[in-house]
Amino acid sequence: MSETPKPFCPECADSFVAPEPIDRRNFIRVIGGSAVTLATAGTVLTAVPGVASAIVPQAAVRAARTPHPAEALIRELNASLTADQRRLVIHPWNAGVNNAGQGIPMRHRMYNNPMARRIGEVYTRPQQELNQRILRAIAGDEDGYNQLTRGGTFDASRTFDACGADLFGSVTDGQQWAWVFSGHHITVRCDGNTQPDTAFGGPIYYGHSPDGYSERNIFNYQTRSVMSLFDALTAQQRTQAVVVGTPGEGPPSIQFRAAGQRRPGIPASELPSRKSNWPGR
Repeated sequence: MSETPKPFCPECADSFVAPEPIDRRNFIRVIGGSAVTLATAGTVLTAVPGVASAIVPQAAVRAARTPHPAEALIRELNASLTADQRRLVIHPWNAGVNNAGQGIPMRHRMYNNPMARRIGEVYTRPQQELNQRILRAIAGDEDGYNQLTRGGTFDASRTFDACGADLFGSVTDGQQWAWVFSGHHITVRCDGNTQPDTAFGGPIYYGHSPDGYSERNIFNYQTRSVMSLFDALTAQQRTQAVVVGTPGEGPPSIQFRAAGQRRPGIPASELPSRKSNWPGR
């Protein structure tokens, strides 16, 4: 995989150590029965950007209704806000939707900059630390936090306090609420399990500026994993797997498909289940 010089990323001089790619059998196990789409824009090599987004059914990931660490920290943050701060960072649950019910709620949008004000402009130092603990809790562990924050650089945002952290609704028992963290190439949220059938409160967006084939891209291991899978396909499977075009940008790129509608690419169910059964082995 060759590295292209563009797009330029101001923090590309930083070096990142990416995890080893997962093997082919585990890659198939991870994606389950979904279709595998390996190409966009007419070539397979443009198929693996360092960006991911998803909306998935909450039922698939819902845990017990006991408070999770991130949720408890969000409650603590909410309780610490002054009246002036609340006017700046707390928004109505359906902000962005007009009286006719049209429009995408602000809490569901994907951002490439702080949604409103920067963390450093609104929150006190202890509150900034609370927001950072919330993001760490959502990431799960240090590896996850390293991925979300692009090795702590926050991509072009440069620092944590240059990103945004906003609340929607009322962070109260029995009420709907959401915490949304936004910055350059990142949108992460937690909704406290108050929105049915939606995991994580809506789409999650995380990316890194260096070209997807650059080893300096912190998601480069995803590129290598997918290319390893593609290399293992037969010519016929590759023809079926390669899809010309892109899913687009914004909400249309992450919508569920209608029941029975064919998915692009080759279904994982049509691939061998054991590594030893792959062609050429």
